Amino acid sequence: MLKILAIAPYQNLKTKIDEIAENFKTLYVESYVGDLSVGLAIATNLQLKCNK
Repeated sequence: MLKILAIAPYQNLKTKIDEIAENFKTLYVESYVGDLSVGLAIATNLQLKCNK
């Protein structure tokens, strides 16, 4: 299974990503809404969780 992290700059794009991801059962998509600084914090926190 391929894991994808998507950080969208606005809610409507996140919603579209989630809708499209439902069509691909071999993908695990985790999506969030955030600008560049929030996106960096999300990615850093998730990376730290994965490395534990």
